[in-house]
Amino acid sequence: IAKGVRMGMTESNQQAVGDNIEFEDGISPVMQELFFDPQTSGGLLISIAKERAESLLNALHEQGVKEAKIIGEVFASGKPKIEVIRGN
Repeated sequence: IAKGVRMGMTESNQQAVGDNIEFEDGISPVMQELFFDPQTSGGLLISIAKERAESLLNALHEQGVKEAKIIGEVFASGKPKIEVIRGN
């Protein structure tokens, strides 16, 4: 991405959700573009009820998936919106 290489579906993905995503200041254009890169789709996110999240996380860690972590939350909104903030 930093070298200007884009996959064919990147632009289509960006057009599909671009109006509903907000990036926190300080998130580089390269990192922003990763959100639309089709190569990163599939298997990256799991959505689960909040009260079950810690249990799942512990189970994943016990199975060797040490990289697993809670990265956000889903909540009701009047319009579709994705907020991307810098984490730890």
